[in-house]
Amino acid sequence: MSLVSSSVAANPTGSTCASANYNQYPTTDVFCAVASTSGLPSNYSDILGSCCKDAPVEKYADDCALYCLVVGQSVMDINKCFQDGGVKPQVIVCNGNNTATATGKPSSTSGSATVTGTDGAVTTVSPTGAAMTYQVQGVSKAGLGMLAVLFASAAVGTLL
Repeated sequence: MSLVSSSVAANPTGSTCASANYNQYPTTDVFCAVASTSGLPSNYSDILGSCCKDAPVEKYADDCALYCLVVGQSVMDINKCFQDGGVKPQVIVCNGNNTATATGKPSSTSGSATVTGTDGAVTTVSPTGAAMTYQVQGVSKAGLGMLAVLFASAAVGTLL
């Protein structure tokens, strides 16, 4: 297990955070976040950086919230780490039960984070918090068989 060092600039405060959309989560995988309509203390990014372990800390909700995937630990473990570090419980949001963990692993620690799940789904979260999920498609044996029949028919047709 390696420690990923993340550096996230201080979050905006005031009316920007009061009107931010905190319900538009940046990922569908299991994550924990801290968010506040009055802005977040600057030390929260350091706390998340140490608690999130292998997952990068990212911003969302107009830079008024921070989150990371729950990788290599449970929601309960990361939530406890946040609180032990000084994060107020009322600003912590997690999208899984206490034993849940992320199905994917982050493949990047800067810029956009790409997460590949065990079901083959790939989620990319940009630095702006926009998430795009797509399913990796395989080629079926039936499809390959039909393609072979098509080419064989074309070859036979040109010979006649």
